[in-house]
Amino acid sequence: MSLNVISFLVENKPGVLFNISNTIRRKNFNIHSITAIAGEEGDTSRITITSKGDPRETDKLVEQLDKMVDIISVKRLDPLRTVMRDMALVKLHTADPMAQEEALSVINKYKGLTPSSTVSPLR
Repeated sequence: MSLNVISFLVENKPGVLFNISNTIRRKNFNIHSITAIAGEEGDTSRITITSKGDPRETDKLVEQLDKMVDIISVKRLDPLRTVMRDMALVKLHTADPMAQEEALSVINKYKGLTPSSTVSPLR
């Protein structure tokens, strides 16, 4: 089994993501990650799904998904030529300023971002 990355451009309507994931489920694929974001105009969305499976079966899945009404385009991306990132939002409480600096140092080492940090705990 190999890693598959499938990218969709879809109409931004309720139920589209459900229909896509349900089709993938019916084909017995397990979704490893899924990302969706609305387009600038708001009438389309970009969805990216990663899963593991047989490449030939994935090609058949892509063909079937491409026939769905709300999907504008679907393509399989080469995982070796695709930049993939993970995101985590972590809330950390510490009263020790040195521990906070150490945590920020680790975050910076891995090129992470901090949306906010305060010296004193939030109340």
